[in-house]
Amino acid sequence: MSGHLSPLLRGVEVRGRTFIAYAVAVSLGEQVVLFAVTLVLLPSAGIEVPAWLVIVLSIVLAAQSVVLTRINSRTLDRRPLFTPDAGVRARAMSRLEPSGYVRVENELWGAVTEGPHIEKDEVVVVLRREGMRLIVARASAETSDRRLVDEG
Repeated sequence: MSGHLSPLLRGVEVRGRTFIAYAVAVSLGEQVVLFAVTLVLLPSAGIEVPAWLVIVLSIVLAAQSVVLTRINSRTLDRRPLFTPDAGVRARAMSRLEPSGYVRVENELWGAVTEGPHIEKDEVVVVLRREGMRLIVARASAETSDRRLVDEG
């Protein structure tokens, strides 16, 4: 599953060791910012921060990073419950210009349209799947009239 972790990595497949390396780098960056603020910036403004507080904040931040990294890595390794095939209908949950989100049955999928933009709540049809992203098009009039699976 793609992990869109930052604007710099938008659309990049992030898994396994790459994800762990990214998470460690971000955690270290957070620690550097914490130390810079508490040991340099605040004292220069006349605010002294006790060393014990800096240590406690550092430990809490590191623990949070470990917990969130474990949760996120398990989430990235999960497979979808339902894999839509070409021809399946869905509903646009956001405007697709060209990318956005569609709901297929009870799952939210990232989607891209290769044609003109698609408005929120329009019925779309899946053309194909590329990784964890669906390529969709506006459904024709006759298929739009039929009810979607997620509507009951």
